[in-house]
Parts: sequence; structure tokens; C-alpha cells
Amino acid sequence: MFTAIFNYPLPFGRGKRFLNGSPKFPTGAFGNWQLSGTLTAYTGQPFTIEDSSINANLGQFDRPNRLAAGTNVSGKGRRGLDYPWYDPGAFVPTAECASRTNCSPDQYGFLPYVPGNSGRNILDGPGMFYTNTTLFKNFRLAERRSIQARWEVFNIMNHPNFVIPNRNYNETSAGIISDVQGAGRGGPRTMQFALKYIF
Repeated sequence: MFTAIFNYPLPFGRGKRFLNGSPKFPTGAFGNWQLSGTLTAYTGQPFTIEDSSINANLGQFDRPNRLAAGTNVSGKGRRGLDYPWYDPGAFVPTAECASRTNCSPDQYGFLPYVPGNSGRNILDGPGMFYTNTTLFKNFRLAERRSIQARWEVFNIMNHPNFVIPNRNYNETSAGIISDVQGAGRGGPRTMQFALKYIF
């Protein structure tokens, strides 16, 4: 995770580069604004591969067996949207057997009634990158009273940040991303205006 915080007083108003010595109204309206914000970058969130069609009565487990890393994928378009984020073929269901006394390993050598060897959080989802900004100014009304005007923009670049892909390897949408992060945490760009009375 990487986070950067910035704060920049805009160069408008009395004693600044622009509007210095201007009449009272433009100086009061456009001077002494500040721009601040945060820039955040995350690596992908770990997630666990699961089997959505297990039969617990036959000794299957929701964590499958892993035949390969599952990270070597390629295709046309964008990974996770046009083709799977991971390789569903790298996983197979745990072996099943109708009897507990006469069971043979499956074609890959995995024994029935044994939990799958695919561990927890073995793959990483898409990373996240977003910048939140705030433009604000305090308008002084009296010695101890002021009004703060704020304009806040979340994910100002409108950079798409996706949720983890479908973790069920044996579904038709395995490895496909179906949504983006929620607003305010890397989701679509949103704005809000606020006035705060300080006394």
C-alpha cells in the first residue's frame, strides 16, 4: 500500500501571485483557497478459490485441488473482463467416493475424503489506484466565527478499480470481474459540496 497526502494553497489573493492588490470582492471570493488530497495505491486483494458445487455427502470440500499456479493466463482484451483473471483449469474438485472402505485416488492422484490442497488467499485480485481531492476556504465572519466552504471529489481521475473476480473456478463466469469498488473507496468519481459553520 502507498499513500501520499498533499496540501497546496492556491496563489490567489492578497500577498499572492495573482489578484494581489485587487478590489475587496474578487480577493475575498477567489483568494486563500486551498487544494488538498490523498493519493492511494494498493496491490491486489488476496482471495481464495472455491468450488460452488460440492457434495459434502460424498466427501468433497469447498477448496479444490490445485494442479498449477493458475496465474498464467492470456487472451484478447482486458484480463478479468474479456477473459478470466486466473486459469480455472488449474483447479479440480476434491476426489469423491461412495464408500469409505474401497476408494482409489482420482486421475491426478488425489485421495478421497482429503481437503483440497488449494490454500487460503493464494491469488491476488486487481490493484487499486485513486486520488481524492478537496478544495476549501474559510470565510471569516467575526473573530471566532467563520464558514468553511468545501468541494470534495472522490477518485477525481475516475480510474476504474475492480472488485475481486468470481472465485468459483467451476462456474461459467469463473475468473470474471462483475463490478467495481463502491463509491468513496476507489469507485466511480463522486462529488459533494459542504458548508460548515465554525464558532
